[in-house]
Amino acid sequence: MVRCTATASDGALTGEAFAEVTVEAPQAGAARSHPRLGTLRYVPAGSFTMGCVAGRDDVLRDCGSLESPSRTVTLTSALWVMESELTQAQWAGLGFQNPSGFSGMAKPVERVNWWEAIEAANAASREDGLAECYVLTSCNANVVGEDRECLGVSVSAGSGHPKDCAGWRLPTEAEWEYAARAGTSLPFAGSDDVDQVAWYDQNSGSKSQPVCTTPTPRNAWGLCDLSGNVGEWCWDWLATSYVGAATIDPTGPTSGTTRVVRGGVFRADAGGARASYRAFNSAGSRFDSIGLRLVRSAP
Repeated sequence: MVRCTATASDGALTGEAFAEVTVEAPQAGAARSHPRLGTLRYVPAGSFTMGCVAGRDDVLRDCGSLESPSRTVTLTSALWVMESELTQAQWAGLGFQNPSGFSGMAKPVERVNWWEAIEAANAASREDGLAECYVLTSCNANVVGEDRECLGVSVSAGSGHPKDCAGWRLPTEAEWEYAARAGTSLPFAGSDDVDQVAWYDQNSGSKSQPVCTTPTPRNAWGLCDLSGNVGEWCWDWLATSYVGAATIDPTGPTSGTTRVVRGGVFRADAGGARASYRAFNSAGSRFDSIGLRLVRSAP
C-alpha cells in the first residue's frame, strides 16, 4: 500500500497538492517472506491450457478421461502462494499437533485430512488478522487421535467464490495447475525431466523428503514440490472429466463425494507427477502421502 500526503501553507489541500502514483504489480515469481508460512511467491492472473494435451502432457502415460478434454482457463485474481508444501514446523506454528508419519520439521506435514487443511487455512488467517475464508458447520470435537470431520463448509466471501476471500485458503484445482505450469509447456512442474523436480517412487526411498530439496527444485515461478513429494489438497469436489467445465475462475462441481488431490506423491510412479494428473480422496481420509499448500488472493 502507498500512502501519499501533502500540506499547503494555509492548511487547505487542493487537487494540485497530490501527485498520481502508479504501483506496479510484482513480477511473476517475486518472493516475499511470511513469519509463519515461509517464502511466498507471486502468481499473476492469466490464462493457460488446463488438462492433458497430446504432445505436452502425455509422457509416461496417455491422456486419460479424468484429465480431458483440455480447455483454456482464465484466472482473474493474482495469488500469493506458499513456495513449499506446509512443513511440520509450520503446522506446529499454527497451533496444531503434528500427525505426520514421517517425522521431520523440514518435511511436509501429512496425515492431514481435508477438513484439517481447511482449519489450517483459517488458523493462518486468524494469525494474520484476516477474515477467515471458510465457515465450517457441525464439526465433531477436535480430539487428538480422532478424525476431524464436519457436515458442511461454505466460503465467507459475499460472492461465494474463494478467490474473493481476504484470508488464506486452499487453491482451487485450476489455480494449482496454473501455478505448477508457471507459464510453460513442460509436463512436470519445472522440467521435462521428472528426476530434476520430483520425489517419486524411483528416487524417494518410499518416504517424504524435506521440502525444496530435489536437484533443481523450483519451477519458473520459484515454487517447489508441485511434482512429487506429497500430494496436496485442493478446494474442489472431483469432476470425473472436464466436459462442460467452466473456463473462468472454475471451482469444480457444487457437490460430490471426494475432494481433488494434486501433485503426485513420493511412492507413486512418475506419471503421477505430471502437472495434469488428478487424484482424489474423501475429505475425512488421511494418508502419509497427502499434505497441503496455502494460497491467498493478492490484495
